[in-house]
Amino acid sequence: MGQLKKLAGQTAIYGVSSIVGRLLNWLLTPFYTGIFEPGEYGQMTILYGYSAFLLIIYTYGLETTFFRFSTRDITKGQNTYGQVMTMIVLTTLVFTIALWAFAQPIASFIEYPDHSSWIRWFAAILAVEAVMSIPFAKLRLENRPIKFASIKILVILVTILLNIFLLVIAPAAIAGEYLVFLKPLIAPWYDPSLGIEYIFIANFLGTFLLVPLLAKELMVARFNWNRKLIRQILAYSLPVGVMGLAGTVNETFGRLMIKYLLPDGFYGSGGADYATGVYGACFKLSVFMNLGIQAFRYAAEPFFFSSASDKNSPELFSKVMKWFVIFGALVFLGISVNLNWLGLLLRQSEYREALFIVPFLLMGYLFLGIYYNLSVWYKLTDQTYYGAYIALLGALITVVGNVLLIPVIGYLGSAVVTTLTFMVMAVVSYYLGEKHYPVPYKVPNAFFYLILSSTLVFGASQMHFSSFLLELLVNNLAVVCFIVIVLIKERADLPRPKRFIS
Repeated sequence: MGQLKKLAGQTAIYGVSSIVGRLLNWLLTPFYTGIFEPGEYGQMTILYGYSAFLLIIYTYGLETTFFRFSTRDITKGQNTYGQVMTMIVLTTLVFTIALWAFAQPIASFIEYPDHSSWIRWFAAILAVEAVMSIPFAKLRLENRPIKFASIKILVILVTILLNIFLLVIAPAAIAGEYLVFLKPLIAPWYDPSLGIEYIFIANFLGTFLLVPLLAKELMVARFNWNRKLIRQILAYSLPVGVMGLAGTVNETFGRLMIKYLLPDGFYGSGGADYATGVYGACFKLSVFMNLGIQAFRYAAEPFFFSSASDKNSPELFSKVMKWFVIFGALVFLGISVNLNWLGLLLRQSEYREALFIVPFLLMGYLFLGIYYNLSVWYKLTDQTYYGAYIALLGALITVVGNVLLIPVIGYLGSAVVTTLTFMVMAVVSYYLGEKHYPVPYKVPNAFFYLILSSTLVFGASQMHFSSFLLELLVNNLAVVCFIVIVLIKERADLPRPKRFIS
């Protein structure tokens, strides 16, 4: 129980940072949807989708590898850190120079030939994020979640302020609407025609703040070139990188392919960029599930490795899974039954057309979280190639499913495929794990909560009320019912209140 409390505590800290950070970042969604039309927002969605692929290539599994090699022998942790930092700095230079050199052909390939500067900004952003990912991993390994969280939140706050300045204050000052005294300072360099490019500029400036904030962690890294260690690191990390790349296909392929697979006129006068923007904005509502998953991953990955030698670790991992499923099912239920008012955060009504896909996305990401739990077996047994195979299977389902369904049912097809992909990956990982690293997961218990939450969501979707407040009350009674059932069913595992004897 002590270990579970430690994991829960660190997850809470990472969770607070993720929740606060992501919510602050998410506030940019209504901000952007109030400024840009769906077509422009769709362009941004596509660019950030491609950047997710590139970040995996930039880091090629070195974060997870750093945890594994550092926890094998604590005395070699510093050597591992220096070696990993050396590798990622050198490869980042190569990748970034290549992106800058071929920015124009890349922009033409993705059908934005007039915006090669976008590619260069993303190359710069990715370079900083990739190199800084290892110092962040070091903070996690050293159980320093407060510094980790503080830096993440500060960078997001600065990025938001830069967005507000570049997209609202600067153009208003130039137009003479307010803060006119800033016009002489802003006018010489501000170009209103850049539009969404200022989003990328703000992102880069905010991300670059990581360099001074993590200077201490950067300074302790020493250049290291040990060929034997490099071969061992690559043997472990490259399958993890392939797994990450395939996983990114699973998460982003649908958003990217709507532009290329959607038939003309499928959504009336709205084009492919329009549909991508609508889908991308509604996709942001699934961020609340991702918050919990991301916070859990930050805390759980080093936790799993450090707990591997404990003889009771399988039982411990089973309890972690049980409570993760309960929490995830509760988030899925709570968001799904409140979409009518959460959707108002998307300021233009056109963006709310795709709200019905959100439950599919939420359930898909819940299965992704379950998969992350299950992945402990191949990471602890150094069989990361199994993770690559599973992720590639998921990528195959994602590609084939989107190619088949998007032309027929539009972006709903992408949402359905997301759920199917992550569900299949979780099931396959479970059965392989039973052979190589058995953990006594309580599968019937997990299915009970998944089915219960899904049934409550379906029931709520079938009821319609003339009163918004009545709808809000009845829908959230489903959430209360779920919590009561959990308290009754899991009462034996819940901490008992302390008794005070006078």
